[in-house]
Amino acid sequence: MDISPANASNIEAFDDVDEDFLADWDPEGDPGRKYLLNPTIMGMLGPLAGQRILDAGCGQGYLSRLLAAAGATVIGVEPAGRLIAYARRSEQRRPLGIEYLQRDLSRLGAIESTGFDAVVANMVLLDIADWEEAMANCLAVLRAGGRLVFSLLHPCWAPDALATWADRGRVEALSTSSHMRHESRTGSTSTTR
Repeated sequence: MDISPANASNIEAFDDVDEDFLADWDPEGDPGRKYLLNPTIMGMLGPLAGQRILDAGCGQGYLSRLLAAAGATVIGVEPAGRLIAYARRSEQRRPLGIEYLQRDLSRLGAIESTGFDAVVANMVLLDIADWEEAMANCLAVLRAGGRLVFSLLHPCWAPDALATWADRGRVEALSTSSHMRHESRTGSTSTTR
């Protein structure tokens, strides 16, 4: 697998995820995904029957399974070995016709199936240091008129999001404190509600 050097440490961190955590993951994801992200993504995608969807950064494959169960043809892409192995085992236990590829989105390479109706990058791009190349690759596999649906951590939840991104290539700190502060272009700070 070709890995962007900028992404290597992030991929390695996801390879350290505990197997028990993967097994305990709700079939619809954590509460934020289950109650906020999934309904929004599904609404943006519309009727899934017959759609060809690339789940970009599919992790352990929960969203791929939801999309396929609703009638989409799905290819999931994930660079972390432990996560993609779990997704593949899940497909073996309950076949939905999902193809899982172990790839770095920044070095996606050729995918046999192109012309996707949609690419979904659910809470993925924030963990990819080489995100511009990953985004370009997601757009490149879409058919004309296809949709890129992505979600990101809202900046209000990360007080030093820009500094964290610059230093680590991903957003790590979570806090609501910066939600109440707004820094204008002149450098002055004001409180907003």
